Amino acid sequence: MDMLQKVEKYDTIFFWSGDSDFDVVLRYLQSKKKKVVTICARDFLSRVLEESSNLVLVADPLKDQL
Repeated sequence: MDMLQKVEKYDTIFFWSGDSDFDVVLRYLQSKKKKVVTICARDFLSRVLEESSNLVLVADPLKDQL
């Protein structure tokens, strides 16, 4: 809800999930000219979510730093 309520306060969202249930929300944010960066494990990224993101970062190599 925060990302929708505060949509006018940012230009990029870093989204930590690979769940396709968020596809509609991410597409809405893109329609508001927001950049969507999705970060998730390689095996958990849905194809639908990949298509509704401007950039996808695979979190697997970051595991040791996080």
